Amino acid sequence: MVLDVGGIDAGDSLMVGVDQAQAVGSDDWWRADLRTIAENAMTTPPTRP
Repeated sequence: MVLDVGGIDAGDSLMVGVDQAQAVGSDDWWRADLRTIAENAMTTPPTRP
């Protein structure tokens, strides 16, 4: 895993996801733009149960 956001403090939130994958035996890759989804998710504070 490569973390390219700099330092993480104890009070920070970290969202992790897979943005590309390849099925065994396939030449095709599945890709998604998770950065936009993560940035949008962080605009509202997380709710705690």
